[in-house]
Amino acid sequence: MPGFYGAIGCDQDLCEDLRMHFSTPWGECEHVRLPAGVMGGHAFGQMKALHSLEDGTHFAVDGERIIYQVEAAPYRFSPTLELSEKCKGNVAIATKDLWHLASDWSGGFPLYYAHTPGGFLFCSRLRPLAQLLRPELDLVGLRQFFHACYLMSGRTFYKGISRLMPGQILSYDPSRNQLRIAETSKAWVGLEHRSPVEAWGDLMGAVANSLDIHCRNALMMSGGWDSRTLLAAATNVLGSENLFAYYHGGQDSSEGRIANDICYSLGVNFHHESLNMTSFDLDFLRRGFNRTETVVYPEWHHAGQFLSSIGIECASSGVFGEILGGHYSRTMLCNGAKKLPTFLMQMFGVNSSTASIFDLLRIKHVVGPWGMKPELWGKLTELKDAMNGDIESSMQRFSDRGVQTSDQLVEAFITEYRGSQYINAQVLSCRAYIDVSIPFADQKFFTHASKIPLVRKLHNALNRRMLQQYSPVILHPPTAAAPISASMPILVQELARLFRHVVERKGNLHSIGWWNWEFLRNGTALNAIVDDLELDFWDKKLILNKVAACQANERESIGQLMRRLLMMYTVDLTLRK
Repeated sequence: MPGFYGAIGCDQDLCEDLRMHFSTPWGECEHVRLPAGVMGGHAFGQMKALHSLEDGTHFAVDGERIIYQVEAAPYRFSPTLELSEKCKGNVAIATKDLWHLASDWSGGFPLYYAHTPGGFLFCSRLRPLAQLLRPELDLVGLRQFFHACYLMSGRTFYKGISRLMPGQILSYDPSRNQLRIAETSKAWVGLEHRSPVEAWGDLMGAVANSLDIHCRNALMMSGGWDSRTLLAAATNVLGSENLFAYYHGGQDSSEGRIANDICYSLGVNFHHESLNMTSFDLDFLRRGFNRTETVVYPEWHHAGQFLSSIGIECASSGVFGEILGGHYSRTMLCNGAKKLPTFLMQMFGVNSSTASIFDLLRIKHVVGPWGMKPELWGKLTELKDAMNGDIESSMQRFSDRGVQTSDQLVEAFITEYRGSQYINAQVLSCRAYIDVSIPFADQKFFTHASKIPLVRKLHNALNRRMLQQYSPVILHPPTAAAPISASMPILVQELARLFRHVVERKGNLHSIGWWNWEFLRNGTALNAIVDDLELDFWDKKLILNKVAACQANERESIGQLMRRLLMMYTVDLTLRK
């Protein structure tokens, strides 16, 4: 994954080791030696990650493809540091007096930092910092990852190494060895109504700001609303001939046919890639991890490799489109019988108290994650209290920023964690091989979408109105969630969604959705992953028994086990010496 690194006030040997660890997956990378420090980076092709200004300031960029084409500094001091609205990603700045790290309001690109008694270090990847500092394991962060595949409140797997959160600006004073963090994001602060015309205009601007007209662009397709909406906008801005649609899934899935029909309706070239064992080769997984620090989505690593092989330079996806579609709502936090009344409350615009939202988010019970030895965890009640403390501090951070309504608090929380870290890891996995763009994370679009009342966008109501006006042909194919025309009213869509769930429960799972991991049923790939786990806290016997059970019983979900093992493998590769 492209990125940057830096250190100031540290031993020269430590700076050199950081440069070496960062560069290893790529070979030689850019770097510049500065007074008492170093800064370096990597970008694909002829792009540059490092830049310098006439006043002696040096800065590094990391993010979507467009950020590497900066003709001027993507920030300004007025008098505080502000990122440009078109800057999607992270910026590191070394001035004569202060060093700064800044993250855009979506936080879609990771950036880690460590403040030590001697100085300050940062890197776009976690492992190079951990290899140098050898910090203590943070069990709270580790448990959070296995709970929901994201970490809260800037935690990482290590004590003493933190992640810069969305919209934060960190300023470091080398002369005093002091840092401070400022919050800049205005997302979810206030409410505003956006008409379909205004929302479409915002989306056109977002696509124009994100997609590089000078290179071939691939769009990761599905049968859902986010990629469909993005495809319509991208076709409008770039033309169908400049787009390449990529879909991965079982060849017999209905969603694959839906995605093909959507692309056909707009004349966009469509490619259907089957899921297969290629993505699970251990050397392939390790190579992808070394560049992106995740193997949770190996099929997306494979997509990046394939797209690069045919000359595609940039891939984009509909991640963060969930905000416009009203997906990240209170119903995501409810189970069973609580879902219907919560859904009805949202439909009629009934808000909940902050206390009730925290109660929905609060973790009631913590157990040691499956597949790990229980002696690792110590007192689980302390883990639970620490995790709930992070939830509470996150809610307080949003409130301090000015987020007020319960719907917006929920949406901000889910976006900042699940969206930025878990869902966004899909398209970031492509960065092992090619650049990416994230149009829905455009600051203007992202902010406007966050301020639209949930009742106006729930269940993609606003998407539907936009497309009815500007790209009606794309509504003829159904969605994967509801197998009827996407132009149908929301109530009819929801009844169709219910029908789909009934069909799935009767065993026709693979005929509708994109997933089909049955080629893993023989256990070869999964057993190889288990055998390669090195850390001593895995209960390998238990894990292998589960793999064997999935081999023997087709009703056991092979897909769920596969994702769990890939989370374990991600942790194992991260924490290895």
